[in-house]
Amino acid sequence: MKVPGKDTYRIQDKIDLILKVNYNSSFFAAIFGLVCFFFLDIKGVIPYTFLGYAFINLLNTLLYKQHEKLVFTYNSTSILSMLGAIIITLYSGGIESPFVFVLAIIVFAGYVTTK
Repeated sequence: MKVPGKDTYRIQDKIDLILKVNYNSSFFAAIFGLVCFFFLDIKGVIPYTFLGYAFINLLNTLLYKQHEKLVFTYNSTSILSMLGAIIITLYSGGIESPFVFVLAIIVFAGYVTTK
C-alpha cells in the first residue's frame, strides 16, 4: 500500500484553509451587512457590498465542489475581496476611511499563503 506523499497533505491543508476562510468570510460579511441595515441605519452601497460579497463568495465556494479548481477559486476569492474592500473604502471616506487597513491585510494574506 502506497502512503500519500507530503504534497498530498499540503494540498489538502490548503483546500481546507481556503474553504474555511471562504465560509467564515461569507458568514461575517452577511452579518456586517445586516448590522449596517438594521442597527447602524447605514443605507446605500456599503451594506449591499457586504451582502453581495457574502453571496458571491459562498457561490464561488459551492462551485468549487463541482469544478475542483483550487487556483481558480482562490484567485476569484482574492479578486472579490479586493474589489469589496476598495468599494467599501471609497464609499466610507476614501484614504481617511478606517476600512483602509483591510486592503493591507488582503495583500499580506496573499503573500503569506503563497509561501
